[in-house]
Amino acid sequence: MALRRKPSTSTFCYWATPADTVEALASLEAAQQAIHDNPILILNAAGAQLKVIPEQVPKGDLAAIFTAARLELTICLAYVLR
Repeated sequence: MALRRKPSTSTFCYWATPADTVEALASLEAAQQAIHDNPILILNAAGAQLKVIPEQVPKGDLAAIFTAARLELTICLAYVLR
């Protein structure tokens, strides 16, 4: 029986804080658009691919993250790398 390797995943978030400038918010929006436009990244010449997928993070999880980091809840974009 052959074993199938499950793809590994990582979740990451981009967020804005009240101290961020208009330029920082524009950068956040530009990052979101770049990921939306190019959701598959080619990592090396062998053709290894990394998919960047938008993900909904439950409000309770976001609240826990922001509380642990002692940040005010703000705009947040979450993605999964697969």
